[in-house]
Amino acid sequence: LESLFLMMDKDGDRKLTLQEFEDGVANMEEVKHEMTRLQMASFDVKELFMLIDFNVNGTVSVDDFIEGLLRVAPGPASKKELMGVQYDLHRMWNMLGAGQ
Repeated sequence: LESLFLMMDKDGDRKLTLQEFEDGVANMEEVKHEMTRLQMASFDVKELFMLIDFNVNGTVSVDDFIEGLLRVAPGPASKKELMGVQYDLHRMWNMLGAGQ
């Protein structure tokens, strides 16, 4: 996945923009193949980018890219992922209760 990231990172700043990601998915056979292998061919490219842009800053680092693609790939959830969801739900519940 890191090599795919580096191929798509046209300006070499080790951050992918939505445009670089869209271009890579549309024009690079290796990227298309990997998306199909991870069963992500049906994802909207912009939607997928938004899911892996954890900082919501419009760019994705190589670590975010790898972690994000592995996280959204189909398969059973790990205990760590389930605990993360539980934590997020508790945090949101507490925020709602506090009127935030």
